[in-house]
Amino acid sequence: MELSALRRRLQSEQRGEELVEFAIASVVFMMLLLLIIEGGILIWRYNMLASYAQAGARFASVRGATSFDNSEFRQKGTTTAVRDYVQALDPAITASIDVAPRTLSPGATFTVTVSRPMPRIAFYNWSGTMTAQAQMQIAR
Repeated sequence: MELSALRRRLQSEQRGEELVEFAIASVVFMMLLLLIIEGGILIWRYNMLASYAQAGARFASVRGATSFDNSEFRQKGTTTAVRDYVQALDPAITASIDVAPRTLSPGATFTVTVSRPMPRIAFYNWSGTMTAQAQMQIAR
């Protein structure tokens, strides 16, 4: 009888060890999983910001040198028109363009820079701004 009682006691202690090991491993696994998810969200948000910059650059290049007959584009000027267009996509965005409106001639290259404050995601409070640039050349 004493031997079977000893076996039961050892088995119950081992069950406790397995439970502790599982608790530690599951906490580490869940933290790693949340970190991967949050990293994916940040990459997705940067990708969206880069596509906004590209859309703004395309908007300016399509309406660039030869489209000053477009009265709205001519009235606002290139920088304001691009800023309004990009900020209509996402109001939290700050957009800028580095070329003066009347200098957009064929062959001119310009850069559209878009920035947005970094958002809070789950546990982490990221600080700073996320910035993306797109550069295009006016063909005609």
